[in-house]
Amino acid sequence: MQLKNVLFLIIFSIAVCPAKSKNLKSFKWKIKNKIVGTLLVPSGYKLHNNYYGEGIFTSLSYKDSSEIFLHFGGDISLPIVRDDIIVNDSVSNKCGKGRKGLLKNKNLYWREDNHPCLINIGYLDVHPEMKIEFEKSIDSFQTSVRCN
Repeated sequence: MQLKNVLFLIIFSIAVCPAKSKNLKSFKWKIKNKIVGTLLVPSGYKLHNNYYGEGIFTSLSYKDSSEIFLHFGGDISLPIVRDDIIVNDSVSNKCGKGRKGLLKNKNLYWREDNHPCLINIGYLDVHPEMKIEFEKSIDSFQTSVRCN
């Protein structure tokens, strides 16, 4: 009987308590010294900015190949994430539209949120043990951009 109780407690704690998260740090997304938005991100990223005629594509890449992407501007095909994906969830809310799921033939996760005012954010190639961290990160996004 005691063994069943111990097993129950172990299974319960795994199901109820999320994996301990790394420290999320505040990231200010800037375009030419103007803050476009802020979000909390896992530490240890390498920042890449690609300015093009009608906007900017920013990525925060991690050593395990996962990445957070932020896009502001026009002249881009949506959705950004579209090749070799399985869509598990599609949502519409006050912030726009979002999709998330698994990459085909991989046990890696992706998410993309298309906000009003030409803002698109998401993550790609995220390992299962880091999914909660990256979900919190995208959920924390706040923008200072005003839509007309």
